Amino acid sequence: MLGWLKKLGERRKKQKVQNELLIEATKMSDIESVKKCLDLGANPNNAYNEEGFSPLHIAVIREDLAIIEALLKAKAIISIKKRGEGTGKEPLHVAAIRGNQNVIEALLTAGAGIDRRCSDGCTALMHAAQNGHGGAVALLVAAGANRNIGMPFAGKSATPAQVARIFKHNEIADFLDSIT
Repeated sequence: MLGWLKKLGERRKKQKVQNELLIEATKMSDIESVKKCLDLGANPNNAYNEEGFSPLHIAVIREDLAIIEALLKAKAIISIKKRGEGTGKEPLHVAAIRGNQNVIEALLTAGAGIDRRCSDGCTALMHAAQNGHGGAVALLVAAGANRNIGMPFAGKSATPAQVARIFKHNEIADFLDSIT
């Protein structure tokens, strides 16, 4: 029994090191090292940096489409949630907050849930509208995002158009309001 426990402990230690190396390789946008880590058994779904971001979140932040593709090919969970403060944000939410249309398109193509909410009740469309990313808003709407989903805001429910207007992104609000 002790031998089995010892081997389990060694495997977990090795997995932890591989996951830490995967995080570092992703941070450096080193695609070859990312692939090597994945080949050696790093788990993209069980690795988080000190801020609670998974490798897929980090690749989204770095706008690294090659690493996003490699992680998804290695079965990274497209709906993996950020841990810690601001929890519940999936990679698509992060891409929408940043307004990166290429990353949004890649995640949607890979099957990201367009109307999934993060812990604060926002969808990707809401994040893009709130942050003034008109191109991302248009892309999400064209991909079928529900523009009528309300989010909690100041004790009420607000649509993406209303949120855009509150944050003085009137062109985005007008665009969203013009859709029938």
